[in-house]
Amino acid sequence: MDSFSNDISDSARKSSSTGTAEMNISDSARNSSGTAEMNIDDALTSQFTVTLKPSHLGARQKQYLNVPPAFQNAHGYDGRSEVVLRMRGEKWSVTLKHNIRAGGKTRASLRYGWHQFCVDNRLGVGDVCFFRALRGDGVGDDHALKVEVRKRNGAFLD
Repeated sequence: MDSFSNDISDSARKSSSTGTAEMNISDSARNSSGTAEMNIDDALTSQFTVTLKPSHLGARQKQYLNVPPAFQNAHGYDGRSEVVLRMRGEKWSVTLKHNIRAGGKTRASLRYGWHQFCVDNRLGVGDVCFFRALRGDGVGDDHALKVEVRKRNGAFLD
């Protein structure tokens, strides 16, 4: 388990009954591909946690995962059409769908490609996904999110 998983494991034990967990971030943390993760100054908007519900895992064409507004705004998701999810040395391209909400605000959701990510990683209702923004290297990925998963039984996917 890498330092990201250790940070999540420690904070997951302290998680509230709402299923959210605070994550500790190391300035020098790096993922397995060597891409630097967001530093501690960006902690509030560089990560988010979601406990999966049936709406996240429904019928293939109806699956979605809403991106929290603070994260969406911090990373310019209104202007993005795709993100890359990275987990266990693999990556999945996921389309961002934009819905206009009351007051004219846009809400971004992970949409097409999210189903395949869930299937490939055998995700289920009650699993907790930890998403962390990765700094781009200026080449390739438009925007990448490192994903860690704690299964419903408490075990982390490795």
